[in-house]
Amino acid sequence: MDGWMESPTVQGPWTSAKHPPTKDLDKIKQGAVSSNSNQPLGNPQQSLKDADEDGILPTVYVVDKPTELLVTQGEPQYASIPGTSLQYVTNSGADVFLDSSNQTYYFLVGGRWFQTPSLQNGPWSYVPGASLPAAFAQIPTYSPKADVLVSVPGTPQAKEAAIANSIPQTAEITRSAATQNVTY
Repeated sequence: MDGWMESPTVQGPWTSAKHPPTKDLDKIKQGAVSSNSNQPLGNPQQSLKDADEDGILPTVYVVDKPTELLVTQGEPQYASIPGTSLQYVTNSGADVFLDSSNQTYYFLVGGRWFQTPSLQNGPWSYVPGASLPAAFAQIPTYSPKADVLVSVPGTPQAKEAAIANSIPQTAEITRSAATQNVTY
């Protein structure tokens, strides 16, 4: 949003900052945004102060282990994938599926699959690609979610990806023309 939040500890509880930070922190934020090294979440046109007055401050999650944040625009909305028991979340950029045959949610991140019985409460657990329901291999190539087929073992897309990854890639660099500029 348009403001800062504060907490006595990193674990929270987080509240709207009563004493906004120095201009130096705003400069750091602008530098991170302009260099595309960190993008703030939320809508900068929304007022954090107004959200606080309305009692709808954003929730701050702090984790100290590898984590993926699944973001939807509102409650998850689903669309069916023809010829399968799968539905996918349409209002998210993430690859999140619901298999209606077993009421299990699946999520693809970094080429790895995870599953959970509850989208909101987890727990999430790793699923080897070979253990995915057969419905994933039946996703039509014209589906908006056909891009996940490269991560479904046995599909032509996965076989093609494995072949492409087995071809060595080489490049030639002229040492005298190579330069490196490190900025701290």
